[in-house]
Amino acid sequence: MLTICGEIFDKLLKREVNYCHWKSNEHLEEGLDGKTDLDILVSEKHAKKFRDTLTECKCIRVKPQLGSRYPKVEEWIGFDKETGKLIHLHVHFRIITGTKHLKEYMLPWHDLALQTKVLDDTGKVYIMEPDLELIILYIRIVLKQSRKIEEMERFELSREYRREISWLKQRIDPKRVAQLADKVWGNDKEEFIQIILREKNVKKDFVKLQKLARDKINSVRRGRILNNLQIQAVCRQVITCKLFLKEKWGIVPFTTLKTVYGKGCVIAFIGCDGSGKSSVTREICNWLGWKLDSQNFYFGMGDRYKKPFVYKLSQNNFFPEPLRKTCSLLFYYGISLRCKYMRRLIELYVKRGGIAICDRYPQTQFKGIYDGPKIQALRLYDETVLGKFFIKMEEKNLAEAVSEKADCVFKLILPAELAVQRSPGHNIGEVKRKADITEKLQFPNCDVYKIDVRQPYEKELLQIKEIIWEKLVERQL
Repeated sequence: MLTICGEIFDKLLKREVNYCHWKSNEHLEEGLDGKTDLDILVSEKHAKKFRDTLTECKCIRVKPQLGSRYPKVEEWIGFDKETGKLIHLHVHFRIITGTKHLKEYMLPWHDLALQTKVLDDTGKVYIMEPDLELIILYIRIVLKQSRKIEEMERFELSREYRREISWLKQRIDPKRVAQLADKVWGNDKEEFIQIILREKNVKKDFVKLQKLARDKINSVRRGRILNNLQIQAVCRQVITCKLFLKEKWGIVPFTTLKTVYGKGCVIAFIGCDGSGKSSVTREICNWLGWKLDSQNFYFGMGDRYKKPFVYKLSQNNFFPEPLRKTCSLLFYYGISLRCKYMRRLIELYVKRGGIAICDRYPQTQFKGIYDGPKIQALRLYDETVLGKFFIKMEEKNLAEAVSEKADCVFKLILPAELAVQRSPGHNIGEVKRKADITEKLQFPNCDVYKIDVRQPYEKELLQIKEIIWEKLVERQL
């Protein structure tokens, strides 16, 4: 169990908050280790105490995307300082189930679940009684089907469901199942009990169970059937389109995962060659991207941006120097233009609650180096009217790109000698200058953190993650 989970559940126990982990208790241990979600059912009377506990443990409430927003359900993310792992809590104040993107059923047994809860094997977490969990699991399985099971050519339980059912059946008491079914089902429960206690179920069992469940639960269905189908179709199309566009373009101004409430934030990483900017930004993006919407924005001139025909012309010694200089001028102007529009893209993205992770960041304090203006420093027609025009436009574009401040900047500090060892092929003089610039760069009205890159990589990442998480918690408060 992660330390953050132990802290949360210890406080809930001391404060006598009425809750239980209500589904998928077969892999509760994985949830407590930050590998899967935790599904917590909480009494509405204790909702404030529960939220206060999560806030004290520095968890943040997040906003689900369209197609994952359901009434009486909240989503929270927590951070474990010892391991750097995130935890994800689905907090339910009612038992919600049904088809994907809709969850049209609000099952009326939340009070029963909280009255009959039991402690898990560790004695630290309240879970739903296995007998009741088995009953609700079978009902959830059939209500999740968007079509009638009898119309399906083939119906087969997923491996996860089979494993969960097997785990629960090893822990139930048939007499207790019958007692609970009497409270859940009332009259005509015999056929229902026979199906769920059967050693092996076949398709006709689920056909019958679906009819029984829909008849029994129809009164707690939310919305009209036709409206529900339309909502589900719209959600599915929006999600499909968003994912397609993100896959096609990589960087998009909209979000596809959960977001923070209000405005997101911009986090930038700078440092000399060999300091590990790209590796760190990729790691942080993957870490946050487990549940939160984060995108990696690259502001440098790496190989991915040296493919244009104009750049290849500028590097080809076969062509006369005036042509090569003109191509270089156009290339560096194009880079400044890309920085300007990428910053606008980030603004739109952050307004929607996304977290922008920037690999490098444009600056105007040092020319000719370190993502600063290049045209004048390289003397690309700087004495001509055309050259002066492009110098002015490049500096204007970069000034606009940095006019919106990043929320926090990480300076990855590494001595030039070690940087060259890590990334051979770079000129030691240029690397020394970049290392010096890293220290000198100013970012007014912005939180700047110096990270010693000589420490073990895991420790470096953990330090960065902790700072970022504190920043996210601070913004929510």
